[in-house]
Amino acid sequence: PRILFADEPTGNLDTANGSMIMEMLMEMNSQCMLVLVTHNAELAALAAREIRLKDGRIDRIITNRAKKKSPKTPSKK
Repeated sequence: PRILFADEPTGNLDTANGSMIMEMLMEMNSQCMLVLVTHNAELAALAAREIRLKDGRIDRIITNRAKKKSPKTPSKK
């Protein structure tokens, strides 16, 4: 697909499986746009651009972040 939407893709997974899913999503991100929704700051930090919401509005946009190759076992938050 041109755009892949992932809403809390690791929310109900253990750490090992969550890391595996995020590695797969990051690999796919090289071929399409990935829109990831998460409450986990470690996962959000993997994105080149992070849009933070507060009370239903855009609170902050973080851009030009250096992308990490693959996630280290992220903790659930």
